[in-house]
Amino acid sequence: MPTGAIARTVVNGAPADTVDARDRGFTLGDGVFETMRVTDGRVVAWSQHMARLRSGCRALGFDAPTETTLASDARAALEAGDEGVLRLTVTRGIGPRGYAPPAHPDPTRVATFQPGLPEPPRTGLRLRWCQTLLASHPQLARWKHLNRLEQVIARSEWDDPAIAEGLMCSIDGRLIECSSSNIFWVRGGALITPDLRDCGVAGVMRGQVIETAQTLGWRVVVRDAAPDELADADEVFITSAVRRIAPVERLASQQWDAPGALTRRLQQAVDAQP
Repeated sequence: MPTGAIARTVVNGAPADTVDARDRGFTLGDGVFETMRVTDGRVVAWSQHMARLRSGCRALGFDAPTETTLASDARAALEAGDEGVLRLTVTRGIGPRGYAPPAHPDPTRVATFQPGLPEPPRTGLRLRWCQTLLASHPQLARWKHLNRLEQVIARSEWDDPAIAEGLMCSIDGRLIECSSSNIFWVRGGALITPDLRDCGVAGVMRGQVIETAQTLGWRVVVRDAAPDELADADEVFITSAVRRIAPVERLASQQWDAPGALTRRLQQAVDAQP
């Protein structure tokens, strides 16, 4: 992604770069967000992102702004031909001091567009293990809420630019996800990804990959997984809305061909979708 690119920000429908200091998103992390890929001025997988945003707001106990309103915010932040990343943040809005939510919240909406997309890797990605563990939060699992301190701490564990992502486990030792992406691997012809019942983020691209693989007739397994299962994987890749499907080449002493045959076919099938 280009350095020095200037972001465009819209707050509650108008150009701005600040929010009220009393906003609960700022003081308590009380809100949700979506990070979306933009190509040729179009938001990729808009409907899926909006569905997850609505579900996230519902899980936190307040109504999301209408999709029409959020689409208007997105249009205000974008220009024709844009290539980059759009982030939509929705908080519960301004509230009094303390944890108790306001009886009638007035959500704050922030749309920020950052020009530029990551360069596709010339080879497979290199991953590492994180020491930071993910706590069990069944009520918050799967949604992209604003409380991302576990991911912030995990990402601070390395500064080697050759390492693209860090794998994270739950407090009871299950493999869950990477710090900002989901993990998949192929073993014996089956596509496997961890169950996210009590922690982790159910990425939009994760859902699209699962649906696409099932449409292709592949066996998809969503289950608990131990970290050492990756040692027996035939192929490994990670997914995110911005990176899409990114093959993994190395994890510690483990090495894989990247992309593998099934990963390449999935990339082609997903890229062919509107």
